[in-house]
Amino acid sequence: MSSLAAKGLLQRSVGRGDRRYSTLSLTAEGRALHAESFPLVAEINRELVSVLPDPLAGVFGEARNASYSKPRP
Repeated sequence: MSSLAAKGLLQRSVGRGDRRYSTLSLTAEGRALHAESFPLVAEINRELVSVLPDPLAGVFGEARNASYSKPRP
């Protein structure tokens, strides 16, 4: 995270009530880089999954979806 912040891609804000927590957000430059790179990353992921047998691809998809919906502390 520190290297992304040093590159101006990420901004860290310390929590108001508890300094152990912080909020991370992309800067305008970070959002632009994400918008530029996301389609390429999505295509690479599609290619990787396309070679998996259907049952394994389904398990992979379920695991990915579960990781996205898992509550964060």
